[in-house]
Amino acid sequence: VVCNSYADGGVVATDDAEKQRKEALRVAEEELNPLAFEGVASNVFDQVPADWLLAHGIKRIVVGHKPTGDCPAVLSSAYTGVEVCSVDTSFARRRDISTSDMSNRFGANRGDAIALVEIAGSGYSCNRLEIS
Repeated sequence: VVCNSYADGGVVATDDAEKQRKEALRVAEEELNPLAFEGVASNVFDQVPADWLLAHGIKRIVVGHKPTGDCPAVLSSAYTGVEVCSVDTSFARRRDISTSDMSNRFGANRGDAIALVEIAGSGYSCNRLEIS
């Protein structure tokens, strides 16, 4: 996993977040329990998984199923060499979320924002993201 909370407001580059990751890894290894990472934010600036991706020719990952709000969120490749584009606007501009009723904190309807992300260009090594 390169990024599991880059776009949801998780603070990933703090000492406390690093302690949480190390503790989750310890529990996962000792108890053989991959669910130990549930709710733990990965560090998008971690060079180890980025290096693995780069060694296998992967320079960009496009992920979804992690709502980002009203528009896609893009992390520049300047940080690790891998560009991360998180594209899921399904909860954008919600009007049905209740702040007083926690049973409805995620709402009942999807948002009304739509984003199209296209990888455009002439080939594998000459392309770009176009977001509209």
